[in-house]
Amino acid sequence: MDPYGMALKWRPSRFLGLLSSTTCRVVGLQDGQWRLSNSRCSGHGRPSDDPGIARKAITGEQTRNAFGNTGLHEAAIVENFDVARVLVDFSRKSGDAYKNQIEAKNGLGETPVYRAAALGKTKVLQILTEQVGDLRHHFYGNDDKTVLHMAVLGQHFDTAIWLLKHDSSLANKRTSKGPDGLTCLQLLALMPSAFKTGELVELFVKKDCTNKAVHNYKKDKNWAFRLTLLFAASNGITEILKEIIHQHPQAILLDNLNEKEQNILHVSVKRRQYKVFELIMKDMRLSVPKWASRIDKKGYTLLHHVADMKHYKEGTRPGPVLQFQEELQLFESVKEIMPRHYAMHRDENNKMTARDLFNITHEDQLGKAQEWIKENSQACSVLAILIATVVFTAAFTIPGGNNDKGFPHFLKSPLFYVFTVMDVASLALSLSSVVMFLSILTSPRESSDFLRELPRKLLVGFTLLFFSVLTSMITFSASLLLIIRMEKKWTAALYAAAIFPVIVLALMEFPYCADFLVSGKVYYLEFMNKLPWKKKKKKKKK
Repeated sequence: MDPYGMALKWRPSRFLGLLSSTTCRVVGLQDGQWRLSNSRCSGHGRPSDDPGIARKAITGEQTRNAFGNTGLHEAAIVENFDVARVLVDFSRKSGDAYKNQIEAKNGLGETPVYRAAALGKTKVLQILTEQVGDLRHHFYGNDDKTVLHMAVLGQHFDTAIWLLKHDSSLANKRTSKGPDGLTCLQLLALMPSAFKTGELVELFVKKDCTNKAVHNYKKDKNWAFRLTLLFAASNGITEILKEIIHQHPQAILLDNLNEKEQNILHVSVKRRQYKVFELIMKDMRLSVPKWASRIDKKGYTLLHHVADMKHYKEGTRPGPVLQFQEELQLFESVKEIMPRHYAMHRDENNKMTARDLFNITHEDQLGKAQEWIKENSQACSVLAILIATVVFTAAFTIPGGNNDKGFPHFLKSPLFYVFTVMDVASLALSLSSVVMFLSILTSPRESSDFLRELPRKLLVGFTLLFFSVLTSMITFSASLLLIIRMEKKWTAALYAAAIFPVIVLALMEFPYCADFLVSGKVYYLEFMNKLPWKKKKKKKKK
């Protein structure tokens, strides 16, 4: 087997033996295949007695593939750290060739160290950096991105943490020269889907030189630190915001603006980053009045950004009704923190108030919500009526029939009481749900109705319907168990058959019910706070 095969099949001992034999001096990579150089080295496929060919092979002149990668590059790519260690040790014995092997760059200007870090090969990276005197030679490829930038872009966060601990100056490097270049922290703030680790953020916030600008903000109007806050708020990365608040609490007192004169509150609202909005309202409350009073270059207040759907992506809740309710709730939440006279403010382009703009931009969403609630209310009403019909009929079809005196045969059986109670409960629940859905169908279904009234009715209707299905199936099971009560082997099957429709209904409606229950909790708290004894307690506290 050739050395390349040994390297890929993890046979470092045989690989080293082949390298140290008297007939084999050096190994290189040429056109994707390993070549051996000895006293009769092959040059372009022909035997040669020139000893200089062996030296050229180890120095990199004859050991590159079509991409300019050396053997050490390839060992880093496949994460074969045993072979990488062998190559480094062998190169060291070759005198001047050692430096060329470690610092050799491929067609993209990447050294083996850079390549290993870019691919997240931390073990190989550690082996190579042990042999490197000055890591700064390996910071950059042909572009201006550092090895740390490449590790972050590749989402190799363990490698990024190791690099940052090894050389903290990497945190201050930018993707390009000039004001448009991004630090790794700012780059991480643009990657919400890949964001996982808190340790990396803590290190970046601590090491990033742009954070020092907090103390010199008034002197530096091009303060780069604001980009990190704006990027994190725009992409919903609360971990970065929390870490900045923890290490630099004075940052929240500054009015960090982008080129459109929008602060992090504007950005989080227009991008519908609800978690960021909640974080701001909780941990940055002191700056909220100042941020909420800011009007951007387009004449947009914070409410105008709620009304604008340019960056809207269907919200966080399922279904048109809940999505529209979420928009209404955000509008009301933002309205509470803004100066009251801003409600009549008109933007520069459309000359509209925020409410007028909201009604126009959400017209299509309102139509979808109206259609959805109408169709679902009709369908649920039909189902509830069918259940009511079945359980009403079951009330007059007593399991086992009556005796000579007109009393049910199973009158003294506990299952008969279960059957009777569940039948009545199912009938009451199903008819109540019909009433609730009919109330929805006869409601005006205007925009303001979707904030509380209609979702509340829908929650009650779904809940009543679900329990009517559950109680009807319990009624069905009880009646069958009364008839075949002696056949215990059928009991488990009957229970499974009875619970199956309930499970199907629960799974199909769970996404909606879960969100409706969250809304229901708000309604419950509002109701409890309006009770007389609750008001008395509040007065006593005052």
